[in-house]
Amino acid sequence: GDTSRPLIWIGSKSGMMDGMRADTGIWRFADGTQIAFATMNEGSADSGYGFEHEGDIVNGILGWAIASYWWPEALGPMPTVRSAYLDLILGNLA
Repeated sequence: GDTSRPLIWIGSKSGMMDGMRADTGIWRFADGTQIAFATMNEGSADSGYGFEHEGDIVNGILGWAIASYWWPEALGPMPTVRSAYLDLILGNLA
């Protein structure tokens, strides 16, 4: 295959306020598929800005679900890193 093109190009912007997280962007896959997305959640009891904020976790799982659904099969397996949060959600869905 053509190794000069990445499997996916990502342009994104995240935002946050107390108890709110938002992510928006566009993904361009090597086969020409393009996905625009936006996620936002609010009302979190966690008003901090540290790692593993529940809103960031939710947006990450939503991003994984969107990418999994639209990932072009012709590009092979989706190159993602699994997390304990994702494994917990997927385990509960099994």
